[in-house]
Amino acid sequence: MTQTRPQFVNRYDQRGVAIITLAHPPRNGLEPEVIAEAQSVVQAALLDADVRALVIKGGGTGFASGADLRGAVVRPDPALSALCRMLEDARKPTVAAIHGAAIGPGLELALACHFRVAQVDTQFSFPDIALGWLPAAGGIQRLTRIVGGRAAMSALLGGRAFGTRRAKQLGLLDIVTQGAPLDAAITRALQVAPRPTRKRLDALVHSKLDLEALAAERTKRAVVDAPTAAPRAILACIEAALTDDMASGFRLEARLAATCAEDPAARALRAIFLARRDAVRPNALDIGQVSVGRLGLVASGDAQSDRIAALLGARALRANLALVVGGDDPDARARLNAQIERHLQRSEVAGHLSAGRLNALMNGINLVENLQDIGSCDVVFMGGVRPDVLAHMRGDAVCLCPSDGQVVPAPLAAQVLPCRGLMAPRAVLELCPSETTSPEARALGLALARALDQPAIEVPAGKPPVLPALEAAWLVAADHLLMAGASVAQIDAAFAKAGWREGPFVRQDRFGIVATRTRIAQAAAHQSEGGIKLAASLIAAGQNGIKSGLGYYTWDAGELVGENPAVQSAIALLQPAQKPVLDADIVPYCAAAISNQAARILGAQGVARASDLDVAAVFGLGWPRAQGGPIWAAEDEGLGLLLSRIWGYSTRDSTFWQPAPLLENAVAKMRETLVP
Repeated sequence: MTQTRPQFVNRYDQRGVAIITLAHPPRNGLEPEVIAEAQSVVQAALLDADVRALVIKGGGTGFASGADLRGAVVRPDPALSALCRMLEDARKPTVAAIHGAAIGPGLELALACHFRVAQVDTQFSFPDIALGWLPAAGGIQRLTRIVGGRAAMSALLGGRAFGTRRAKQLGLLDIVTQGAPLDAAITRALQVAPRPTRKRLDALVHSKLDLEALAAERTKRAVVDAPTAAPRAILACIEAALTDDMASGFRLEARLAATCAEDPAARALRAIFLARRDAVRPNALDIGQVSVGRLGLVASGDAQSDRIAALLGARALRANLALVVGGDDPDARARLNAQIERHLQRSEVAGHLSAGRLNALMNGINLVENLQDIGSCDVVFMGGVRPDVLAHMRGDAVCLCPSDGQVVPAPLAAQVLPCRGLMAPRAVLELCPSETTSPEARALGLALARALDQPAIEVPAGKPPVLPALEAAWLVAADHLLMAGASVAQIDAAFAKAGWREGPFVRQDRFGIVATRTRIAQAAAHQSEGGIKLAASLIAAGQNGIKSGLGYYTWDAGELVGENPAVQSAIALLQPAQKPVLDADIVPYCAAAISNQAARILGAQGVARASDLDVAAVFGLGWPRAQGGPIWAAEDEGLGLLLSRIWGYSTRDSTFWQPAPLLENAVAKMRETLVP
C-alpha cells in the first residue's frame, strides 16, 4: 500500500484501486486550490501502472459541494471542467463513492465518473438556479445523457435536493449501500471497464418525448417570467444534449454560464445567499468553536408552543441532532412525539426520507420523565421560561424561548435567549438577546440556526425586533394605496406579478387581521387612519381572514374566492374622493417604505450587519430574492434616487414619509464628493 498526503486531497491505494479523498472541511468545497490538487492526484493515479481503477470520495460528512462564493468564483470554471473531462476520459474505471451530500459542482464531479455508488439517504442537488446560474462543468450534458431530458429538467429547474431513492429510480446511481459506500465502490471498480458518459445513449431513446416536454416547459410562466435567464439557458443546454454532440453542448454551457453570471439578478441572488450565511455566523467573540449536537424539547401541553417544538424536533432529527423530549405531563410528551412523527412522515411521502431512516430517527428520540435528563442538551426549547428546567441545564447550554417579556431570575438569565419567528408568519428566526444573555448562549442560538439551515438574524441587546418594523412599514404603505383609490386585489396582484411571495392583504387574511394589526400598532410610529378604521370595521364584524371565511377577501375552505364586497363599500365611506392608482406605482411605493424603514433600523444600530435587513425582508416578508432585499436594492439603484422618491411621496403624507437620517446623511456625503 502506498500513500501520499497533499493539503486538500489525499490518496492511498488498496487492491490496485487509488482511493482519492477530498479533505477540505466542512463541505469539501471545490475551491480552486482543491481542484488543482485533485487534478494532480488524479493524473498521477492514471499514470501509475499499479493502479487499475480510481475511486473518488469525500472526507468528513459529505462528498463535495461548490466553492465559497466570496472567493473568485469563475463561471464557467475551466479548471473544474478539465478535472471532470479527465475523469470521464480516463482509460481506467472511475467510481464516485458518495455519502452525505453531493451539491452543485460536487454532483458534476460525480457525474463525470463512470459509475456512482451512494450511501442510502444521501442528498443530491443542483442549486445553481437559485443563484441565477447553471451547472458549468458539463453537468447538464452528462446528466441528460444519464437520466434523460425530462428527469434532467426536474432536477435542474427545481433546484431542490432529492434522495438516493429518487436518484436510483432516475438511473443516476449504480449501487445504493446501507453503510459507507467505499467497499462497494472498490468492488465495482475492479469488476468493470471504463464507461464514458459521452458514449451513453440509452437515456436518449425517448428524446422525442423529452423534446416535446421541453417545448411545453418553455411556455410555462415559471420559465417565461423567471427573474433570471438561467431557466431558459438550462433548457437550451438540455436540448443540445438531446440533439447535438457532447463537445458542442459543452461549448453552449460555457457560453450561457458566462452570460448568466453577469446578470444583475444573479448578483442579487448571490448577495442574499451570502447575507443569509453571514447572519448566522457569530461575531468575533472569544468563545471558541461552538456547535449543537443535542436539542431538548419541553412538552408544555400548550398547542402553539408544542407545534413549534414539534417542528423544531423534526428538523433537528433531519439535521442529525440528538433529540430529548421531556416534560411533566406524559400525555403532552406523547402528543409532542406524535407530532414530530407526522412531520417526518410528510418528509417520507415527499421522498426526502426512506422508511428505514424515518424509523431510525423516531427510535432515536429520547423520551424522558425526569427533567434532570434535559441537562445533557446543548439547547433546550420551552414555550415559557421555567426556572425548574433551567436549574437542571448545564452552565454552557442555552434555553431558547419565545420573546414575551418574561422576567428571569438573575442567576439564570445568562442562559436564556429570547427569540421570535420560530413559526409563521415569519420564516426568519430573530434571536433577541437581553443585556444579560451570555455570548456563549448567543453563539449557541446561531449554531442551532446553522444546523437547522434556518434563516436567522441576531438583534443586538436592547433593540426592538426587526421584522415587525419592516412589516409595519410595508402594510401601512399598502393602506395608503388602498385609501388613494387602489383595490385590495389590484395591490396584491401587483406584488404577485413582481415576484413577491404574497401581497399585503392576502398576508393579513392568512395570518389573521387581529394579530397582524396588533403587530402594526406595536411596531409602526405612524399609521394610516383610514387603514385603521377599515381593519377595525372588519374585526368588529367578525371578519378576521381565512379562518373566519371573510377578511379583505372572501374565502371558501381556505381557497380565495374574491374581494370582500364590504371592503370597497367601507373605503368609499372613509375616502369618497378616490383617483386611479397605476399598477406600476404600487410595488415601488411600498418597497421604498420598507427600504426607508430599513435605513432607520440600520441608523439606530438595530442589526448586527446591514445585510441582516435583507435577510429579514426576503425570508420574512417575501421580498424577491432576485431583487436582493431593501438595503441591497437601494444601494444598487442609487441612494439618491431612493431619497428623491421619498421626497416625492412626502407630498401625500409628510409624517409617514420622513426620510431616515442615515439615508439623508449618506446622500449628502456622496454629493460632497462630487463638488470640485
